[in-house]
Amino acid sequence: MYPNKDSVSQNSVGLKGSTGIVLIKIFLIVIGVLTLSALFYGDYELYKIPGHLTLTLYSYVFFGMIIVTLAVYLMRQGKIYSEPYGQVARFLKISLGILWLIDGILQLQPEMPYVFLPYVLQPTLSSSTSGVYNIVLFGYNIWATHPVLYNAIASVIQLFLGIGLILDLNRRSTMLVLVLSAAWAFAVWVFGEGFGGIFNAGSSFLSGLPGSALIYFFISVFVLVSILGWRIEKLIPPLMASIFIISFAFEVLPASDFWSGYSLSRIPYNLIFLYQPKILAESFIYFTDSFIKYDFYWNILFSACFLLAAIFWIVRPYIAPIVSIPVIFFAWWVGQDFGIISGYGTDPNTGLPLLMICFSLLAYYFTNFDYKKILVRNKELSSNP
Repeated sequence: MYPNKDSVSQNSVGLKGSTGIVLIKIFLIVIGVLTLSALFYGDYELYKIPGHLTLTLYSYVFFGMIIVTLAVYLMRQGKIYSEPYGQVARFLKISLGILWLIDGILQLQPEMPYVFLPYVLQPTLSSSTSGVYNIVLFGYNIWATHPVLYNAIASVIQLFLGIGLILDLNRRSTMLVLVLSAAWAFAVWVFGEGFGGIFNAGSSFLSGLPGSALIYFFISVFVLVSILGWRIEKLIPPLMASIFIISFAFEVLPASDFWSGYSLSRIPYNLIFLYQPKILAESFIYFTDSFIKYDFYWNILFSACFLLAAIFWIVRPYIAPIVSIPVIFFAWWVGQDFGIISGYGTDPNTGLPLLMICFSLLAYYFTNFDYKKILVRNKELSSNP
């Protein structure tokens, strides 16, 4: 008896999808290891950190990881959750796990207990409105009491979340890790990112609006509900459309002052003097100069790109990732310095998780849709109104 043609094609599609996920996972791990190794080597060369404080930080983390190891061991007891997440949900689950691992390792940088408050939280405080300022200040004051201890706790939590999301656990444990991931991401978004700048005039998609932790939160929730039977590929387009609509509104509002003056040019200018490769600093100098000279035209371009991306996510979600990826990558580069390049970064910023979302949907549409049939059908509809 010969195998059914449809089942063979479905198996080949599934094999392609799983192979693609493995290759992307390996690629991301290699890039992450190389980048983090360069950052830690730069820290070793640049900073002079008292040895006893570094030892204290890593001692806390060592004992914390013993607890994490025990917790993960217990979570792997019982039947491993083997029900299919779906291609998109599984890709995002693994990607989010890798992101949390990167964040946890970045929090372990030896200078982080010194620089986290003045260089990470203080800028958030300075740019916050009064209501947001008081909320962020509450977390700031708590952290300031024991910066080494809280830095170690934050690192251990993020490493635990990363390990828990990458490994296959039983169903209840998987859902627990996703709930904890969503809760931690929301706390970081509120106290660490000041609500991602959504209450501040002058915030821009270029500089990280609406905040990377909020994207982590939504990815956690979406993967969680996919376990309960929801189709995650139906939930992502409204989220992405909302992000680009909000970004468009912030870009065109007069209060943001992007149409004239120096507000737009300040975004790459603030990145010039950070510790980073010379080629990146030179690119920021170029765009700072260009934004000063042609700020009005640049803002028209950005506004049009955000609006166009939002429209595509609403009416043509299978094309929207292709439209969005160049926009997101440009913002991740010119406005966010790839998140972690500067040495003070504690996460890859908004660009990388948004790119992961786009690539996950792009892979889904590529393996599950016949683009030629869609294009022919659209052509027929346009020629026969």
